[in-house]
Amino acid sequence: MFTHDCPSCGRRELIFNDQVTALENHLDGFLITFTCWCGATGTHLEERIVPAA
Repeated sequence: MFTHDCPSCGRRELIFNDQVTALENHLDGFLITFTCWCGATGTHLEERIVPAA
């Protein structure tokens, strides 16, 4: 789960796993597509964590 500042409803919402509609692997991390509580579609890039050497 993660938080999202929705431009459609103007609220900061907590997004849960069951709201996720797509997950894509990218070089920078995972692009998550989800549906906000208000019904708007949003995206979130969850960046990869690279361990320090």
